[in-house]
Amino acid sequence: MNPQRFVFALGIVLLVGVAAHAQQSASSGIIGQVTDASKGSVPGVTVTVVNVGTNAQRDATTDTEGRFSIQNLSLNRSTVFMMRAN
Repeated sequence: MNPQRFVFALGIVLLVGVAAHAQQSASSGIIGQVTDASKGSVPGVTVTVVNVGTNAQRDATTDTEGRFSIQNLSLNRSTVFMMRAN
């Protein structure tokens, strides 16, 4: 096979693979850290993300360092609520 044809064919395969991967991963996520006024971490906070269009919601609870992560969210407008039980 001609080396120039091989490079061209490989380039097409890579582009198709990227396009297919992009179509499969139409989601996003949110990560963060909840802190108080003195910049101290706040564990045990429930973080809720609500999809404005569908009212679907996803929850996470902050860890001991106040960190949270919510993945696989649809790419729509959302509202984030945070609540800490006393």
